[in-house]
Amino acid sequence: MTQGGNPFWKRRRLANLLREHRQRSGLNLEEAASALYCSPTKISRLETGQRPANPRDVRDLCVLYRVADAQREEMMALAVAGRQPGWWEAYEVPEIQGRYLGLEAEAGSIRDYKSSMVSGLLQTEDYAYAVTAGYFLPVDPLVVRRLTDARMQRQQIIFGRSPLPRMHFLLDEAVLHRRVGTAEVMAGQLGHMVEVAAFPEATIQVVPFSAGAHAGMETTFAILDFADKEAASIVHVEDVFGDIQLERPHEIERSAQVFDRVAAVALDAEQSIDLLLAMQARYQETVGEDG
Repeated sequence: MTQGGNPFWKRRRLANLLREHRQRSGLNLEEAASALYCSPTKISRLETGQRPANPRDVRDLCVLYRVADAQREEMMALAVAGRQPGWWEAYEVPEIQGRYLGLEAEAGSIRDYKSSMVSGLLQTEDYAYAVTAGYFLPVDPLVVRRLTDARMQRQQIIFGRSPLPRMHFLLDEAVLHRRVGTAEVMAGQLGHMVEVAAFPEATIQVVPFSAGAHAGMETTFAILDFADKEAASIVHVEDVFGDIQLERPHEIERSAQVFDRVAAVALDAEQSIDLLLAMQARYQETVGEDG
């Protein structure tokens, strides 16, 4: 697991503990709020971890819930750590994306489906720069460079872990045909994916055009599962209009079903690598013809 610099994970752990101790004490949200002279909404927010908790509120709740001293010290430490900046803030990454990066760094399993571009964890620096530049008109080189660097830092964190998380990537075949940057950039990108697929923890599958209509045609998302059984899975859905995170059990189950259905119509891992290599060779043949 990562060390420090991950306030969202600390907040999530603290939120779970606050909820568990409130329920164990037999208090509902309204009763806990009344004891602290605050609104039930505030208690609810503390139990979701969406915002950093005030250590004073955590202290008062620990007294109310009669939390043992050792656990109280842990919860106070989590409250303080949860207010620290995450590494992504230096890159001015939007908060909801930063929250995902913090949780991704702790995930035991990452299932990622992309229908229009290479998954962020698989992108080469050149591909990431070209993708990011495509978001802006006119292009701001400083912003593009900063966000590209953030993506590279994200990869260093994930692939620097020991052991690595289990990673399963699904990519629509359209991703391989969409030229992002030059032919040389694409050839390098496809070669990089082949290298990542060699890791025992990584699986890459391509959904071929021949699969026809399938369950994931109109979406793109990632599912994070955690080794800590007390930490619920999350689904991160990306959209040009903004990202959302889903945590309700039925949302997780539905997303997992969609992922499995897409994986079922995808090429297997070996066939996918063959296609990646074939496409890489095709791009290599046209290097220098981009004008």
